Amino acid sequence: MTVKQFFKSTAFKCVATLMGILLVCGVFLTVMYGFLQVSDEERFDRAIQKIYGKSVETTQIDISEKETSFEYSDILELYKVEDDGNYLVLASGKEGFGGVVECWVVVKMENGAVAGVNKISVNKANGESYISKVSQGALDSLAQKADPDEELMGGYKHGTKEPGGDYVQTGASYSMRAISNAVNGAMEFVKSYVAGGND
Repeated sequence: MTVKQFFKSTAFKCVATLMGILLVCGVFLTVMYGFLQVSDEERFDRAIQKIYGKSVETTQIDISEKETSFEYSDILELYKVEDDGNYLVLASGKEGFGGVVECWVVVKMENGAVAGVNKISVNKANGESYISKVSQGALDSLAQKADPDEELMGGYKHGTKEPGGDYVQTGASYSMRAISNAVNGAMEFVKSYVAGGND
């Protein structure tokens, strides 16, 4: 087969067509990635909308000088919700099935003290294969059980496969344990912050 015959062959035409399609798709995906990329501010606005169902005014609080690591959780961000006086905490809970579950927790305030939890929303749950079994109803049930003076345990107890005292049946007990740990950390952190401690 000569070079001229190769360029006229069906095989060459197929390869050239496929290369053209790959090139067009690559350019299209690159352009769309730039348009569809979500900023941190947009992610935060979506989280607020999911939790409150509307836009609310928040003030971010600098926690860089505070102790943010607890035995079973870490505090990532803290906001004061100006509309209702509550605190919005981004916390990650340990002891999930695949590691940690990151949650937004609205810590309810009454008379300047932590009174419980208004809302819980899962932000990230990498490695939690059953997180889809945790419905918003289950999270709302867990939020109602949150007591600032007691440890919340809506999944398995620490280091066991035994249901905790606030167990919520979901089919994702490890994930619920991590979510409970995030909620406990959020309440503990806000209590210390409001009291002027946690240095």
